[in-house]
Amino acid sequence: MSPSVGRIVHYHQPDQVPPCRAAIVTAVRDQPGGSIDVTVFPPYASPYPVSDLTERPFTPEDGPGDRMVDTWHWPER
Repeated sequence: MSPSVGRIVHYHQPDQVPPCRAAIVTAVRDQPGGSIDVTVFPPYASPYPVSDLTERPFTPEDGPGDRMVDTWHWPER
């Protein structure tokens, strides 16, 4: 799948509990495999923009130290 404007993704912010937040893609960079901009929708707070995120797929083996930067990934099924 390729990200496109309007798609729902998960924004991963390792210093938050829980670390994943719902987000909507608001811009996609031109280069293949480039970064995206999103608007994040945290629970009980106002939405906020985040720019220049890179994809990092979720794997069940990921531990807390494996994702130390803000990233995005497709929602788990």
